[in-house]
This record gives sequence, C-alpha cells and structure tokens, in this order.
Amino acid sequence: MDNTAFFKMNYGLYIATTTYEGKNYGCVLNTMAQVTAVPPRISVTLNKENATTQAILSSGIFSGVVLSEETPMDVIGTFGFMSSLTTDKFAQCAVDTDKNGVPYPTEKMSAQFSCRVESSLDIGTHIIIVGMVEDAQVVSSLPPMTYAYYHKVKNGKTPPKASSFQANPEKEDDAPAEGKITGYTCSVCGFVHQGEELPDDFICPICQQDATVFTPNKAAAKAPDSNALPKNQGYECTICGYIHPENELPDDFICPICKQGASVFAKRT
Repeated sequence: MDNTAFFKMNYGLYIATTTYEGKNYGCVLNTMAQVTAVPPRISVTLNKENATTQAILSSGIFSGVVLSEETPMDVIGTFGFMSSLTTDKFAQCAVDTDKNGVPYPTEKMSAQFSCRVESSLDIGTHIIIVGMVEDAQVVSSLPPMTYAYYHKVKNGKTPPKASSFQANPEKEDDAPAEGKITGYTCSVCGFVHQGEELPDDFICPICQQDATVFTPNKAAAKAPDSNALPKNQGYECTICGYIHPENELPDDFICPICKQGASVFAKRT
C-alpha cells in the first residue's frame, strides 16, 4: 500500500485542551472537524496514550483551538512534543479561559470552540471524541494553518502519537552519519533550509534575514529500535520519543536527540 496517498488529504492544525481535578492538559492534533451544523458538533481524534485524551474523557469538557499560520513554533513544540504530566504547557504562552473554565492558548490563534463530550469511539490506538459546541469565537483574522503549511513552510515534524504519524521509511544504512550537517535553521523564525550547504547570499523566505542568522543542524544519534526491546525495558523521552535501552537512567543523562535532561524520561511500561 502506498501510504503517501494519505498526504493528499487536507488537514489543519489544532490544539485540544481541558482541565480535570485541578490540573490543565493540552495537546496538538491535526484531526479536528465539524460533524454537524445543527446542532453544532465537532470531533477530535486523539492517541489513547496522551494524558489529554484521558483527561477530556474524565472531565467531559474540552476546548478546541484552530492554529494560524503565525502561531509560534515554540507553542506548537510545547503542546505537541511535551507531556502535560511533566510540563505546565499553559505557563509558556498567553492563555484565556472558556465558558466551562477550560484554559486555552490565544497567541496567534484563529478560532476557538468550547465543547462538551457527547460520545466517543475507541478505534484501537486512538479515540474519536465528538463534542457538542456550546460556544465558539473567531480569535483573530489570521489565516488558519494547514498541515501542509506546517510541514512545507514551518518545516514542522509530526509527533509520534499523532494520528497521521508514519515511521520514517528511510533505511538505517541511508541515514546520515551522526554529526553530519543536514540543514540550517534560522535563529529568528525557525525556518529550516535543507542541505549540507547554505549559500552566502541566502535570504530566509519567512523573515527575510540573511545567512548570518542561520545555524547548522547536525544528524543526531540514532534512537534504538523500541520494537527490539522487551516491553518494560528502558526509558522513553517524553519530548522526542528517544529510547534509552538500559534499566537505569543516570541523573545527569542528556537525550542525544532533543538534548533534554533525565527529568523528561519515563520508565517504559
């Protein structure tokens, strides 16, 4: 089967949030859609392993936010690649609260929906949640971000728990050697120029800065294959998914992929 056929389908980029027993939760998703207009309903599809998923099912309420093309990448990184169990995601950005007391990020967002869970459907790895929209608002006139824009213009990555995530089909032998330059990142806006070389006269297509503000990206260490490890062995980075295969994790351990410390690792179960 040609899995790239799925790339021809249209997606947006969204954040779903909730609050439960005094703790706030939120995650990025690309599968939020209107189900019916009268009465107004939307659906979200979330990975079962996301803490946000279980919090939404437990609280019975959630807020759905439509990201715009100008949503900062650090907001996407926080809500998309960090765990609500270990990180206060809402401390990293501007926040408002909807009619049900659910906090949601407001910085450079397009629209927001306040919803009450009406039904859910377990589909194995993910759960489809249908919510009755109790309130909605246009947050700004900024154009909503499509998933294609996120990948092609923002050079964003897909979190491993996203419903559209596909493992990299690249063969191990074809992967770049550790330390090899694979591209350059603009330190102003985050745009990534792919390739081993950056022309001296290069101009960033996003923020119009010159080549002097770009820093080289180097291939990181390859993560061990989690499928080759016993289920309960090792620790997993909650930021990037890197697997530390040993049963002991040093206090000063640094993830070779995302450079985060031991505090973001969780024991594999």
